[in-house]
Amino acid sequence: MSFELFMQCFEYGHSGGVPERVLREAFSNFDEDCEPDYWRLRYDERNSCDIAITRIDGQAELVSDLTVHRPCEDQRLWDSIYRVLESGPWVLYFPSENPTLIVANREHSDHLPAEMVASFDGVQVVGSGVEILKLVCAGDGSVVAEGH
Repeated sequence: MSFELFMQCFEYGHSGGVPERVLREAFSNFDEDCEPDYWRLRYDERNSCDIAITRIDGQAELVSDLTVHRPCEDQRLWDSIYRVLESGPWVLYFPSENPTLIVANREHSDHLPAEMVASFDGVQVVGSGVEILKLVCAGDGSVVAEGH
């Protein structure tokens, strides 16, 4: 099953960004066939995923969006996602029956566009990668890709 997590950085209601190096430091286990804007993470034979990054026009060193394709079960991935959320006004969301916006700090939600907040079922503050994984699995127990 294909499943994606979406992460965006906002500043005062508009697209924001963080230096790519901050994101690279948050993640681990980069596979040797990574591309500049498409990262492959491989934790072991059963756990891998891909991350597409979007850069801010005219500021190639700043990343505004991440899409995690087929997130795996390895806890290191979820801890890395949490570190990204901690790094600034990032938000995480994913398809579910009752979608919520996930942030690491309540103040980060102040940066989200009002229309975005209004279109979701609230904002959830998390304190760890474990909490993120629980929310994702509660949204749809089959979303985490086994063996990818």
